[in-house]
Amino acid sequence: DYNGPTTNDYLQNGDSASLSDLTVGGTANMTNLNVSGRATLAGLVVSGSANIATLTVADLTATGSAQFAGDITVGGHVITAGATPTVHAEGAAGSGATCTVKGNDTGGTITIVTGASGAADGQQCTLTFHTDFSQAPNPVVAPRNKVSAQAQAFVDADTHTMTIEFSNQPAPGTTYQFNYFNTQ
Repeated sequence: DYNGPTTNDYLQNGDSASLSDLTVGGTANMTNLNVSGRATLAGLVVSGSANIATLTVADLTATGSAQFAGDITVGGHVITAGATPTVHAEGAAGSGATCTVKGNDTGGTITIVTGASGAADGQQCTLTFHTDFSQAPNPVVAPRNKVSAQAQAFVDADTHTMTIEFSNQPAPGTTYQFNYFNTQ
């Protein structure tokens, strides 16, 4: 008396199979996986591309580039990360001027302390990005206090650097601070 093929017969020959439950103790290699209902995964590693229409996760880490075709809504803070760029004071900041940065290529704070003499309008501080942008970013720079606002700072950027310039002559031995944020 033959009862027909078993579920294993369908799975091994590539035919369709309906299973009420499937437990895989090792590795399952599949060409395509279509889930029409809900899938609960303890972990998911995608080594190639993933096209996802809707995604709800508690924690998501992308180790490569991520592209979004739609809007991104952030319900919390936007926190940037990355190595700290290098900075150096330019000649117009005066003799003995210093320039420091706290942040990364995307955003942070630049502090310029003008020298005791020789400060003039023009280039004050150049930030060299830790990693070059593929095209010149669009930096937004904002003064952190009144004296910094009076300098009437503006910024010039290319793929490798961002330079803060003052329209007005800075006072000698004065601290100027600016927040910056770069997008490409």
